[in-house]
Amino acid sequence: MAEFIVDAIIVTYLTTKRDAPDLSKNIEATLAQVRQLILVDNGSDHMALEMLRQLKARHSNIILIENHANLGLAAAQNLGITHAITTNATHVLLLDDDSLPQPQMVAKLLKYANKQTAILAPALQEPHSTHISRIVVPRWFGFQRIRPLKPEKALAVIASGSLISTHALQNIGLMREDFFIDYVDVEWCLRARHHGYEIWVIPEATLQHRLGNKTRNFGGFITSNHSPERRYTIFRNRTICWKAYLTKRPRYLLYDMMAALYDIGRIAIFEQQRLGKLKAALRGFWHGLRHSKLH
Repeated sequence: MAEFIVDAIIVTYLTTKRDAPDLSKNIEATLAQVRQLILVDNGSDHMALEMLRQLKARHSNIILIENHANLGLAAAQNLGITHAITTNATHVLLLDDDSLPQPQMVAKLLKYANKQTAILAPALQEPHSTHISRIVVPRWFGFQRIRPLKPEKALAVIASGSLISTHALQNIGLMREDFFIDYVDVEWCLRARHHGYEIWVIPEATLQHRLGNKTRNFGGFITSNHSPERRYTIFRNRTICWKAYLTKRPRYLLYDMMAALYDIGRIAIFEQQRLGKLKAALRGFWHGLRHSKLH
């Protein structure tokens, strides 16, 4: 790994004292695999900040960037990425504060690093489980959702666990800040692939990560229980992606349009606040259609 310099970035938001044990465990596991960890806090309260400052005081290779308001996930990630680039990192590892890298995850990802690859991502496992989450991969007829058993080229991956080349970031730009939170990772993946880069999932590398507050309903349908506000931003930002990449990345957009219809059905049948969430999704879709600014 001598030729690679990896900095991890974790964005914290509304962190509480109750989160301290798990966050400390995740940080310890991360620090064992990277040069330094950049914590970017998005306006947590005084007690949470004190906890983060104590974590920083115990580790010389933690950098703490304190924001006094919620700048959004994308802007906070960009602060961390910029710091990593200015200190000559070759890769940044994006992590959620509840994500736990398994031993040697970064080393296993770096075995596949090359100039053509923008992102190397691990297989995702739910905590206390060996269950591997499905990914979306290109196939000659469009796409397929599979559980990876070998390295697979993916259409897009989530941010947490993504080991991103800083060379690619400098070539195609940082995260899109006007997206604020939802679809930040998807848009960057689409942009990277449009510029000729590849995205790979490496199943021998694993990350424990909880994929939202999900509920299993009658018939096996799983709902994610996002608030109306999040439903608005999800549908707004995914619609902007549809407009920008429909002809450039049609495979992923076909998948996401089908996923959007599935989301609408699950909200209408299973979730609470159905009407409010459906109205928020429709408003987000309309605003996304009217949105003219492209990255």
